[in-house]
Amino acid sequence: MTYQSYLATKLRRAPQCGFEPHGINGTLFPFQGDLVRWSVRTGRAAVFASTGLGKSRMEAEWARLVLAHTQRPVLILCPLAVAPQTVIEGAAIGVQIKLCRFKEDLTDGINITNYDRLHRVDP
Repeated sequence: MTYQSYLATKLRRAPQCGFEPHGINGTLFPFQGDLVRWSVRTGRAAVFASTGLGKSRMEAEWARLVLAHTQRPVLILCPLAVAPQTVIEGAAIGVQIKLCRFKEDLTDGINITNYDRLHRVDP
């Protein structure tokens, strides 16, 4: 057995649990659309894009696709000061995101709050 084949026996892949996205926003750059498509298909994914590559827009489009597919509310958790930026970036591509501070603020659409406020909403 070669070392490469040995390593291959140790590799574990999570099964895909997402869905096939339809109608990805055409205002995204091609690489952004590819990352959104991949993350939606995978179902459990993290997009570790660098600064300035449009993570907020990709996140907004991902949330829009999940909302459309599941017909259930989406809750985005983010670091402090990122929520308002995500609301603005979502609006720039036509995705409405509600900034929530308390349980009463939640909508049937896409919601966003800071990690430190999770105890104030009911996920």
